[in-house]
Amino acid sequence: LVQTTVREIADYVQENYLPNQAAAFLDGADPWIIAHAKVDGGRVVTYEIRVPSNSTKLKIPNVCEAFEVTYIRGVQMLREIGASFS
Repeated sequence: LVQTTVREIADYVQENYLPNQAAAFLDGADPWIIAHAKVDGGRVVTYEIRVPSNSTKLKIPNVCEAFEVTYIRGVQMLREIGASFS
């Protein structure tokens, strides 16, 4: 199921983004992380910020939204787990 979801993400990215951006995104772990979150009901933690739908930039939050995957910022995750740095 994860592999099928990665294929769906790959198809979406290739259809909606410039070839060089799609290739860079698909060469990394991001599609797999998003697919695992989708299949397992998890959340993606990222420091990336969502960009407007008319942007040509490929960002993890935008792909997560396209696949109805919840994502949170890294700072939010640290707050949720009660991380403290002193």
